[in-house]
Amino acid sequence: MGPVVMVYASSLSGFYDARIEGTMVRLHYLFPGVVAEIPIGEVTGVSAIPAIRGRQRLQIVARSGRRFESATWHPAAIAQSAARLKELLPKPAPGRLRVQNILSGCSDLVTISMWCPASAGPRDPCRAIQSID
Repeated sequence: MGPVVMVYASSLSGFYDARIEGTMVRLHYLFPGVVAEIPIGEVTGVSAIPAIRGRQRLQIVARSGRRFESATWHPAAIAQSAARLKELLPKPAPGRLRVQNILSGCSDLVTISMWCPASAGPRDPCRAIQSID
């Protein structure tokens, strides 16, 4: 592998622009015309993950388990992009709870979805989970 391929593989690969257009998230890559599309309802996770030289990548996880990663960039910009994208994602339907937990030292995002009936009692596990911040 030549040096140019190594630089591309380590820092230039990944999408450079993520846009929500209607019901789709469109990820634009370095080369013109290379675009990945994900239905917004299929996005299950958005997080910042560490990359090389103090940079980070924005990682978008689809329901299928496929992971899309951005090109590397400054941590503040990646955190801002992740927060904005999370705001635009559909909220869980009433009666559904979505808990996200990022384990320290691990870049995997764990998402749990469960149905919590409105009649759940004070000792019901649904109530305990809903009280976690």
